[in-house]
Amino acid sequence: KVVLDESAYTEMTIEAARYAKEGELVKVTGTVAQITYASGMVPNGIYLVDDTNSIYVFDSDLAASVEVGQYVTVLASKTWWILDTETDHANKFGYKGCNQLSDAWLLKTSGNDIKVPDYSKLSWIKETTVKDIVNTPFANDITTTIYKVTALIKESVGAGFTNYYVDDLDGTSGSYV
Repeated sequence: KVVLDESAYTEMTIEAARYAKEGELVKVTGTVAQITYASGMVPNGIYLVDDTNSIYVFDSDLAASVEVGQYVTVLASKTWWILDTETDHANKFGYKGCNQLSDAWLLKTSGNDIKVPDYSKLSWIKETTVKDIVNTPFANDITTTIYKVTALIKESVGAGFTNYYVDDLDGTSGSYV
């Protein structure tokens, strides 16, 4: 059994947690907007939103124990994530990595009270274009932030995977996921 010292964690909004120093212990509360999955559809993280912003929480145990729409309080460590093979390029361009929380502990949850966020009422969600997002300088940390865009989506099914191409309405600017 792990005994946590909750007093070691600083309570803050998700926006403030995004600007916390690497390794800082944070306590955030928000709604589970999405659960992410690794290979084999194993839960590996969640997107958490509040009235200030969103952030990714990388923790498979946490992801397996919550549902989309639950209101949760999480204790975690502030981190950035970069794929090992991309570290040299990230350093070259001054990219710190994906803004996230890790080593998370679920402090409390709303239980079965599920309420998906009304994204239209979250004033921090910016309406923009795919082209503007793709052209955002690396110095501007937009990782894990939610945007509203109108885009052309193309699904490309491969052997055991599916890629989605997200293109701007100009038909040329875009990316894939």
